[in-house]
Formats: sequence, C-alpha cells, structure tokens
Amino acid sequence: MNNAYRREYLEFQSFLRSGKISFLFILNSLLKFPIEVLYSVFRNISGPVGMKIRYFLFKLKFQKIGSDCLFDIGINITGPLNISIGSRTWIDSYVCISAYLGQVKIGNNCHIGPHVVMGSRKPIIIGDRVGIGAGSKIYSNSEKIQANKFLAGPMIPEDLKGYYSETVVIEDDVLIGANSIILPGVTLGRGAVIGANSVISESVEPWSVVIERGRKVFQRPRLPDSVVEQFKKMNE
Repeated sequence: MNNAYRREYLEFQSFLRSGKISFLFILNSLLKFPIEVLYSVFRNISGPVGMKIRYFLFKLKFQKIGSDCLFDIGINITGPLNISIGSRTWIDSYVCISAYLGQVKIGNNCHIGPHVVMGSRKPIIIGDRVGIGAGSKIYSNSEKIQANKFLAGPMIPEDLKGYYSETVVIEDDVLIGANSIILPGVTLGRGAVIGANSVISESVEPWSVVIERGRKVFQRPRLPDSVVEQFKKMNE
C-alpha cells in the first residue's frame, strides 16, 4: 500500500471506532481537491478530445502509463499511485478501478470493457492482449466466513471483519466474457477463455475454455451475540 494511502486508511479505521474525523484527514483531502475538481470537469467529455485530456491527467496521477492509451468517459479511479498501465490499452466507459489498498497492473494492447469493476488489496496483475467483457468484476480482496467475524463490508473495523486477500493473475491472451466474476487467488493461464456470466473461484489452466455457473448453499457459523454487543458498544 502506498504510504499516503496507508495514512488515510488508518484514519478511516480510526473514524469507524470513534466517529471522529481528524484535522489532518480533512487537510489532506483539501490538498487533493484542485486535481479532483479538474478531473471532474473533464471526466465526461466524449470523443478523441476528452480521451486525450484524460490521458494527460492520468499521467499526472498514475504510477505509470504507456503510450497511446485510451481513457473513455465516466472512469472512476481510487488509488491512482498504485495503478500502472502499458501501451495501447483502452479503458472503456464507466470502468471503476479501486486500487486504494493494492496494486493494479494492466499490460499492453488490452481492452477493459464498459462498467468493469476491479478491487484490489493484494495485486491484480493483467498481462498483454487481454480482453475483459463489459460488466465483469475482478477482486483480489473479499470476505470469507470466519468464526466470530462480521461479513458486512468496509464499515466494520478491520480486526472485526472476516476479510481475505489473494493476488489475481490474468496472463497474456486471456478473454473474459461479459458479466463474469474473478475471485481472489485465481490465476487465469495464458490463452484461457472464460464464458460470459461465469463465476471463477479456482485457477484455470492455459488455453482452457471454462463456463462456471454452479451454486453451493450451506450454513455459516452463527455470529455470537457477544460479538454483536461488543460492536454496538463501540459505536455508542
């Protein structure tokens, strides 16, 4: 995690416990305000002019961007200092990349389709010539069932949450069909093809074609009342 983001993350964790926002957190937000206003002005300008303006703005914000990249309208980015993109890659409209807690690396000649979501804590590493279909989601950070832990997203302090993180690797020449979900710890081998609407929770061998639509239903352990009461008291 970038040190600047680590400070902000610790401030947010403190806010979850105390309900108070520190002066330093507010000051840091104000310092970033001008560039955020500038981006919001140009975020939804369509066509080649808008793409070129966003390219130069992202070069100021990202860890690294290669040449001849295309950035379409409505892109939502957090954690730009953790993002690097190769050359001749197209980030399509309304893509959301959350790299606040971990690295996202995208290679050359890739297409990230409209409305794709990426969320990282451990790295998400995408090779060259990768196509990711519209509406797909790639997560290297999620939550899993653990004894005495909540499963409720970011508004629970980290030590009370059953989160887990594993690196996601998408090797060269992979195609991911529309509306697919790639979960933490998955490696998609070179040339793999993932059918539309698939949920991929295990790694895929190179040059394999996979369609996964199974569903497993089971009972999770009961969350003890004592844990719930402890959390309630913390928020009083």
